[in-house]
Amino acid sequence: MMKTRRIPLGWVAASFAALILPFSCRSVNEPVPDDTPYYEQKVEIKAFLEPGSKTTLSGLDVLWASGDQIKVYNSGNPSGKLFTLKAESVGQQEGTFTGSDPGSAPYYAIYPASDGGTLSGTTLGVTLPSTQSYVAGSFASGSFPAVAAGSDLDHMDFKNLCGVLRVLLRGSTSVTRIELTTLGDEFLWGTGTVAMNYGDAAPVLEFAGVPDAAHKTLTLNLPAPVALSSGSDAEFHIVVPAGTLASGFSLKVYDSDFGSMTKTSATDGSNEVRRSSLRPMPSLNYVQTENPFMNLTVFGVYDISSAVPSGQLTYVPGDHQYVYRTTPTSHSFRLQDFAAGKALTVEVPSAALTVGSDYTLTVSSIGTTGIPDSSPVVNLVRCEGGVAWFKDNVNKVGYIIAVD
Repeated sequence: MMKTRRIPLGWVAASFAALILPFSCRSVNEPVPDDTPYYEQKVEIKAFLEPGSKTTLSGLDVLWASGDQIKVYNSGNPSGKLFTLKAESVGQQEGTFTGSDPGSAPYYAIYPASDGGTLSGTTLGVTLPSTQSYVAGSFASGSFPAVAAGSDLDHMDFKNLCGVLRVLLRGSTSVTRIELTTLGDEFLWGTGTVAMNYGDAAPVLEFAGVPDAAHKTLTLNLPAPVALSSGSDAEFHIVVPAGTLASGFSLKVYDSDFGSMTKTSATDGSNEVRRSSLRPMPSLNYVQTENPFMNLTVFGVYDISSAVPSGQLTYVPGDHQYVYRTTPTSHSFRLQDFAAGKALTVEVPSAALTVGSDYTLTVSSIGTTGIPDSSPVVNLVRCEGGVAWFKDNVNKVGYIIAVD
């Protein structure tokens, strides 16, 4: 006598027009030898858009990846049972999973299995991680959780718990990390619960208490720096719990030059991220707002090739003199040490200085070491109080000069 058993589960994010994920399933019958001590359970998933959905993930396709797992719960298995994706389902929107018999109904399930905690009655513990990994054009496999509840393993409808914030950046640097911080009293990660008796309504991930500062910040890690372009946007996707960011948020972007840029959103509720939806941000031009070099206040030339800038020639009161002049077409700064026979001149061929703009300096020196005559292309990263900070990002040299 041959025995069979089947369980269909799964989820997929899809089209530009609509997305909240229900699932319809069909069975796969595969014979199991009589001497097998348990029933091997096969899962085949076919996902359809929920009728009447108004939400969208705008072209972000979620496909099953190698090693994907779901976890199925019932009253007899409060810790859940693992089901693993079969190899032939990798890269597909339908996936077949295998695992041992979970027992009797009702059933509750979560994807990914790693987010699942313990079932208590009809309340399921769910843990969201504090960090996410960057994937070009999408989000990492397993970072978009969904849950399902039902009495028939042949029909388990999954619904998402989160939405996605899309960050668009352009510029001339490389991004290494992004930190998202909510301005409201809400968790962006941590352990919460979902009442699995949500029926026809949407499941809600809830967190108890008031979050500390750490739980209000979520980090998107980049395995390798992503180079920005001045002519097109690079996309970065961050998964957040549904209903968050209505009170606004701050975004801190780190670059490969030891600097960062911080931007703060509106706080009028327009940035709330909804379940199964994509919240796009306007395109941001990356301009450093924080950098160790920008915090220096002494005139001179600096080596900025490391996280701690070092002075190559800097102003020392009593030993050095400096003069500066502004004409209708330029700025000129001269730092000199008569006793040592050293002099440095930096000329900017423009009277109008705009932070974020590039300029070609004329640098000339006498008696200095390591500062050759040159015409570097630099970026003005700060200009205030009669002082200008220029960065040569190619040669990793910084210039702080007086301007009028």
